Amino acid sequence: MQRAAVAALVTVLLRLWACATAPVTGRPELLLVPESQEIALGVKAYRETLAKAKLSQDPQINGLVNSVGRRIAAAADHIGLILMAKAGYDPREAPKVFERMMAGRHEQGPPTFLSTHPADAERIRELQALMPEALEYYLH
Repeated sequence: MQRAAVAALVTVLLRLWACATAPVTGRPELLLVPESQEIALGVKAYRETLAKAKLSQDPQINGLVNSVGRRIAAAADHIGLILMAKAGYDPREAPKVFERMMAGRHEQGPPTFLSTHPADAERIRELQALMPEALEYYLH
């Protein structure tokens, strides 16, 4: 009984101490590491990767990798939209996530041909094109 009380107290304290709101979704999230430390860890890992691996300078290979990455992202968006609709979430909210990401971005990303993901505006158009299919799952 005493262990349960201690566990409950620790849980409550963790939620109070580490609870924050995700900026894009507005949902609560549990932060065990401060954002500044998370960013620093990411930068460190990125630099270590760059030190170990040589980046390709071949435009043909880079173009192929980026093209495949964009196709994978588009397929994942399609699957995610259908799954969220089947799970009872309104698929019309999906494009709004990318709209909020665009609004929150301070600088424009790389041109599409240099990116491994489709541009946000393109993703919004694709999601809207898939909306009739997703709504069939959501509304039925």
